[in-house]
Amino acid sequence: MLGQTDSGELMRWDMAQTPHFRVHGTTQGAGKTNAAQVLAAAALRTGAHVVVFDPAGLKDWQDFAGHAELVDASDPATLADGAARLLTIYHNRTRQLVEAGARNIGEMARPPQRIVVVLCEFGAQCEQARADGVMGDIETPLLQLARKAAAAGISLLIEDQAMKRWPRALSANVAGVAIGRLPLYDAQACGFVARRGMTTETLRPGQFWYAGQLVSVPHVQPVLRELLASVPAPRYLVMQTPRWEGERNSVPSAPGTAGAGGVPPVLPLENAGTERNAGTLADDTPGRWDDVVAAWFAANPQALTGPAQGISDLARAMCRDNEGNEGNYNAYKGRAHPLFHEFRKAVHLPNGERLGTDITGGV
Repeated sequence: MLGQTDSGELMRWDMAQTPHFRVHGTTQGAGKTNAAQVLAAAALRTGAHVVVFDPAGLKDWQDFAGHAELVDASDPATLADGAARLLTIYHNRTRQLVEAGARNIGEMARPPQRIVVVLCEFGAQCEQARADGVMGDIETPLLQLARKAAAAGISLLIEDQAMKRWPRALSANVAGVAIGRLPLYDAQACGFVARRGMTTETLRPGQFWYAGQLVSVPHVQPVLRELLASVPAPRYLVMQTPRWEGERNSVPSAPGTAGAGGVPPVLPLENAGTERNAGTLADDTPGRWDDVVAAWFAANPQALTGPAQGISDLARAMCRDNEGNEGNYNAYKGRAHPLFHEFRKAVHLPNGERLGTDITGGV
């Protein structure tokens, strides 16, 4: 829900028609953070997975703890990392759409969970990212998501004062509103047009024009905990998804090798597929198949969380690695079966819980 019109009609965010949304307002008191929280809470209550990237230490999002995925993005490299992981989800879901013969997730018999990505104070994040030299790692995947990810059920919700430090191409793919008082020039850059004699100077905090109507956003903070009480904790996290790195994807490592903050590092795949022993079966020395199995799961991340399917395909990969072709793959099924299940069993979330049924279409 976006808010309520002056005639009492509820105004909703239709993600199918307007997949990405941005809210702009002055530094304090305009109501842009409140508006973002209204939308995020509504998304959670309708079953979406919400991930929040906030450079201000998540100080305004503590009521969402335990219900949404909260990411401290004070280091812009964290947003770059998250964008790469979201791109993996997008590509996984696109493949699923192709296999299902569907144009978007709404046409799928069992659609994956929608994902709403909240980017707080986005201009400040961009400014710091440019200073740190990582802006390209943020801009490239976010532009792809803004242009293509709607069909895959991934929506961006961007909150900022104005668009002064944004990538230019991004704003064109994200519908926006100017909320509360905002300098006219900045408001017009957000799509504001004065109506009924009202200007940005006459808008009260929490008010904005959208679809030709004046909309007021309710003050949600006092009732957030009550609204979110029935929302379960997220079972799967965007930040535990393998990063998208083109043809060379990567997968989480086994427990015990986690990197800083408990987030599993990625496995190097440079050694995968280098041995060729045509016509002979490889021995089972410890570690012989580690790179092959890691490379296969990197290319098929849905096998980490979905049904236990793909053992025959893993056997083909093992045969190709050892013999240069997959003609003898049946001889590798006996090895592939325990390797497949051992790898799935080894991948855990930071809290120690095992990954289970996939509800996010590839995360």
